[in-house]
Amino acid sequence: MRLLFFYLAHRNAGYYLDFLLTEGYYWLLKRMVETGIIDEVSVIIESGQKLDPIEYMDGLTGHVVGGIENTPVREGDIIWVRGGWKSWFPHLEKLYNEKHWLLFYAANTGRERWPFWDVIFDDLNGKDFLDAAGRVHLDFRKPTNPEIFRPMDMERKYDLCIGASHIHDKKGQWRGVQAAIAYQQIFGKKLKCIMPGAFRRGVKTNNIIADIKQYHLDIELPGMLPREELVRILNGSKVFAHLGSGGQGDRGVMEAMRCGCPVMIGFPRYHAPFTYETDLSYVTADPDHFSTLAYEINEQIEQSTEEKRRRVFEYHEVQCGLEAVILPRMKRLFSFFRNYPQTDKKALWEEFNGEESCEL
Repeated sequence: MRLLFFYLAHRNAGYYLDFLLTEGYYWLLKRMVETGIIDEVSVIIESGQKLDPIEYMDGLTGHVVGGIENTPVREGDIIWVRGGWKSWFPHLEKLYNEKHWLLFYAANTGRERWPFWDVIFDDLNGKDFLDAAGRVHLDFRKPTNPEIFRPMDMERKYDLCIGASHIHDKKGQWRGVQAAIAYQQIFGKKLKCIMPGAFRRGVKTNNIIADIKQYHLDIELPGMLPREELVRILNGSKVFAHLGSGGQGDRGVMEAMRCGCPVMIGFPRYHAPFTYETDLSYVTADPDHFSTLAYEINEQIEQSTEEKRRRVFEYHEVQCGLEAVILPRMKRLFSFFRNYPQTDKKALWEEFNGEESCEL
């Protein structure tokens, strides 16, 4: 049984074939092959770039195709689409009509509305359910690369890590800057912050540099970092804040939690429920009320003990551990596919109906 993982469409395919190695998805696919959940995996990138296939390990390869319709498909192949592009629709519909199982993770694209998905990996509702179109939504815990993100015994030199991704309005880093200004005015001292990521234009984001200079804020701007460096920042921070009003299951929150770093979340509806339905995390009262946010940040810094960090890491492993939670769930799903090589959503729903969303 082979899995075709349609990863993305991008002109710089070579970069993403390498970047995949740091992704939680790579670690999941690797372990699925190693444990025999799936026999082989082909990661597909659509690009105009012509590159030879790459062999990550026995049974796990990466391929670049000019269009996903050029991907050789065998009878019984299972298709997992991450994101999806409009140009992919006709070919995916064809694969659906040929009775291939079509699995989907939206990655904030909105393509979950496409009608032909058999399984939608849903990380925002925290439960399994069947929608009106008969598509099976399965509670999905997004994998984090455990080889990179792990607790480290080191100095917690930063009070606050403000996000861990591209810096733009929807990611909300500008709210962290405003909170740092309010903090300085309320407590009479600087909040020591770091804000990793590459700047993108935005009405609010465009003012960040000027605000840092005007108020003499202590905010380091290291730029976009490889994950091997980001892990040291997450371990070196007392608190991680995601104050964005968009996205889907932002990796930064889960990567921080796996490092044991307590998280503050501004808009919980964009995150997996397990990340905020715990007293180990904190949901802000109003991320746009900056003086209140400053008090909340101060309280969370004071509560960020080494004992709490240990509990945050352990909680993440119980809720989202690759070996303990995600792989057993995938084993159950793909064992079903071995018994039903052609689509049968009714039988799939009967298999998963009635169970708790996460096997703990």
